[in-house]
Amino acid sequence: MPLETDTLTGVADYLIAPKYGYLDTPVLCGVEARGDDFERARTVCLAQMDACRCDNAKANRAVDIHGFVSNGAMWHFYRLARGGAVCETERRVISRMPELLGALDYVCGECAKNVL
Repeated sequence: MPLETDTLTGVADYLIAPKYGYLDTPVLCGVEARGDDFERARTVCLAQMDACRCDNAKANRAVDIHGFVSNGAMWHFYRLARGGAVCETERRVISRMPELLGALDYVCGECAKNVL
């Protein structure tokens, strides 16, 4: 299922949403940093997060949208706040597994709060 805004259309690498089968109001986007191109992946992730924000708005749900970009070894996490502000974490690396898992746990916990 493509994500769409008034000006952008694309397909996400990964989405987490509360429904099975077809997506309904996604709350977490994940983008692979192909070829370790984190800048391009960041741009794609933020565009997908904005599309998710639009999907949620159409369903009368004002929630923060979360996202991540990863090449498997490095991870960057993002939050698109209801008001439009974007927050980005420092880079997390797989060699510091407890820190990475803590960040994943936090993001998944925040997303769980938004799932009806």
